[in-house]
Amino acid sequence: MTIDRLPRQPRVWHVLTLAVVLAGASCGWQTARAATLEFEDLLLGQQYDLQAATPAPDSFVTDGVPVQLSEFFFLPAGSTTSGAAIVFDSVANAGSSPGGSGNYLWPSNVNLNFDFGGPVTTVSFLYGEFGGNLNLRVNGDLANVNTFAALPAMLGGATVQLDPGRVTLVGTINSFAVGGQEFSMDELRFVLVPEPASGLLALAGLSGWMLVCRGRRCGRWGTPARA
Repeated sequence: MTIDRLPRQPRVWHVLTLAVVLAGASCGWQTARAATLEFEDLLLGQQYDLQAATPAPDSFVTDGVPVQLSEFFFLPAGSTTSGAAIVFDSVANAGSSPGGSGNYLWPSNVNLNFDFGGPVTTVSFLYGEFGGNLNLRVNGDLANVNTFAALPAMLGGATVQLDPGRVTLVGTINSFAVGGQEFSMDELRFVLVPEPASGLLALAGLSGWMLVCRGRRCGRWGTPARA
């Protein structure tokens, strides 16, 4: 009796190792991307507002990040869509500077919605508060306070950390907006983790190839063995 020997099967860990290598290479091992918005690319003195009667735009892009102006909420009640955001300079307008250098933003009676292009794990910014109330919205949850010192420990599922002149949010942040009445901000930092979609596709494809080959008793390079 003659017994045909099947070609040697590839070991599972060989396939999985290759899949992991390709997945990691295609998504950069999920390396987090950190960036800081310093607003230096914005025109000094430029005004943005929501009023249809003015020629000022109601949105802008800074360092590739779109920013949309939106309704501001007062304390204890009421709201407005008549506010504006102005680009100030930390030297010429030192009295209202949040402590950075160069340009900074002065959003007065308006909220600024930042679109980071995906979920971020950290958002922090320098601030100056000089009167009135403040709005901070994280993942749709709004904190309407008289001072950032009154912020809750958690907002929208993110941890709120307060340091002198800086607010830091840590967690999965899908949406973020901030504004005030007499409020300035600068050096907005965020950490964006890229979606590993292409890496996961490579992993799924190779894993599927492995399962098909095992089911068909494939040869070394995936060719079905002869009977």
